[in-house]
Amino acid sequence: MRHPWKFRTLRLVVVLASAATFAASLTQIAVFVDGSDRSIESLPSYGLELLIVGWFSIFDSSLNLLMWPSIVAVWVLGCRKKFVAAAITAALAAGALIWEYRDRGETVNIAWLANPIMAVTWILYLRDARSAALISAMTAIALTLSFLWVKCITGPGPEGVNVEDFEMRTIISYGIGYWLWVASAAVLAAGVAAGNIAANIRGK
Repeated sequence: MRHPWKFRTLRLVVVLASAATFAASLTQIAVFVDGSDRSIESLPSYGLELLIVGWFSIFDSSLNLLMWPSIVAVWVLGCRKKFVAAAITAALAAGALIWEYRDRGETVNIAWLANPIMAVTWILYLRDARSAALISAMTAIALTLSFLWVKCITGPGPEGVNVEDFEMRTIISYGIGYWLWVASAAVLAAGVAAGNIAANIRGK
């Protein structure tokens, strides 16, 4: 006997748990950056701040201008089950990244893309687009974890008053806000995977 309402309830619980964890991450310190030039050991950056200004990192380097649309293309193609095209696009992007990055001291920051992808995943899963939701959820968690390779983010300048004073600041540690952000993607990915397995077992 099938119980479609149970699967709808499961999807709703998973999405609400992920969204609640995501919302909590915005209220907490995500990272601490170097503040030595302001006679402060570290400066905190909250999750909400990074959500609002994080997309500006696309302009931090030419590599970001290449990687951001490449990641979006791979994600969209994967969700549409165009796996060959997605793999080719990913390989080309990875090749370009390795070639351009070989002598660089900074890292590419593509992590912010996890935010819109996670939001789309919530919608996909609620609509029972199970395959696309799983691919999106795995993409989101990979992007949140990619932030661990980012060395610098935009932070307040010496005065910390105007946007014009902002500069790149070195990340020195990660706060609970970052780990809650990762957890929101992990909860979503685990929930989608578990729901898909349960639905397949029941033949739904």
